[in-house]
Amino acid sequence: MIDSFGRELTGDSERPWSVSDRTVRVSVGDVVSFVCKGNDAQGRELRSGISSGSFPVELPIQGNSVTLRWEVSERDVQQTVNVWIVMASTGKFHRHGRYDEALIFNFTVPPPSPA
Repeated sequence: MIDSFGRELTGDSERPWSVSDRTVRVSVGDVVSFVCKGNDAQGRELRSGISSGSFPVELPIQGNSVTLRWEVSERDVQQTVNVWIVMASTGKFHRHGRYDEALIFNFTVPPPSPA
């Protein structure tokens, strides 16, 4: 997986998630893209979801090569906001309970300048 800033993360089958090693500063209103590619050992299609601040509840995007987008909002204003990208096969069982891979990209979102 790679984000708009060129940070690349790959999954680690030994750990339940992987975290970016560099924090990027973004502003309210920015849109960050994440290109996600993966495959399932049994050939099933993958489902993906994205959420800032917490684990995604739903994985609505289906496909083995997808682009997810995060629009930075005022609720994301904080020193470190974690953007979670989660992928799971369409199968019944998963490597880490509800999902097969989770990647976390870290961002800093300062308060918007007063108008």
